[in-house]
Amino acid sequence: MTDRIASAARAFAERVRNDPQHRSESFSVHTELVEGTHVKAQVRSFILEYDEPPIIGGDDLGPGPAESTLAALGASLIQFYAIQSRLLEVPLEGVEVEVTGELDLTGVFQTLPGAIPGYSSIHFQTRLQSSADRDAIEALISVVEATTPVLASFRNPVPVSGTTSIQRGSQSGD
Repeated sequence: MTDRIASAARAFAERVRNDPQHRSESFSVHTELVEGTHVKAQVRSFILEYDEPPIIGGDDLGPGPAESTLAALGASLIQFYAIQSRLLEVPLEGVEVEVTGELDLTGVFQTLPGAIPGYSSIHFQTRLQSSADRDAIEALISVVEATTPVLASFRNPVPVSGTTSIQRGSQSGD
């Protein structure tokens, strides 16, 4: 029986290797405010919902974007363990990742001049279950930590730019 993940990953890697038009890919999501701090995001055919806890005015209808950032890191690591373990033929019976981050709220709420909003540190703890020998597992860990795109985005500065346009709402009585 052929391993579907390994077959797909090998074919995809081959396409990336041989076709210059497939060496990068653009991803796009659309996000929109629903009400309060409730946000819906369209990712391909999926709808993700985000919100904030009541302590800062949200209705707790979903995780906050900062929490989702940590979840994306954990999920990305797990997916790359699933893919790379098959490509390297390292048996992997289970993988879990716990991700924690220290968010500097003094920067987020501008209560301390000069404080930078965002995570001041992020730590992940991965638990692998495998019958492979230590050298094979260490090789797997090295490959995963070198190739996981979300981890790479945290570890390497990524240029971010944006624009904002203003649309005037309807004004009654004018």
